[in-house]
Amino acid sequence: MIATLAELDKVRRECRSLVTRRSLMSAGVAVVPLPGADVVADVGLLTTLLPKISERFELDHEQVEKLEPISLSRCSSSPPVSVITSSAGW
Repeated sequence: MIATLAELDKVRRECRSLVTRRSLMSAGVAVVPLPGADVVADVGLLTTLLPKISERFELDHEQVEKLEPISLSRCSSSPPVSVITSSAGW
């Protein structure tokens, strides 16, 4: 259990590093001139990345689902997936 701010900062730094590495992987796939390859790769990366981040912050699915949308937006600097998918026409 995360008990101190130092532990929380450590987990936050680890998760940022994890996101950075996955972002570089996504960028690498995006340069491949194959239509849709980047979308498929991003979905695959996100489906593994988000549970890992939740696990490192010791959050289970029910706890994440209980967060209000405004709380979720404070947890991330990027737009929610629903905004991304709706703007893409999905």
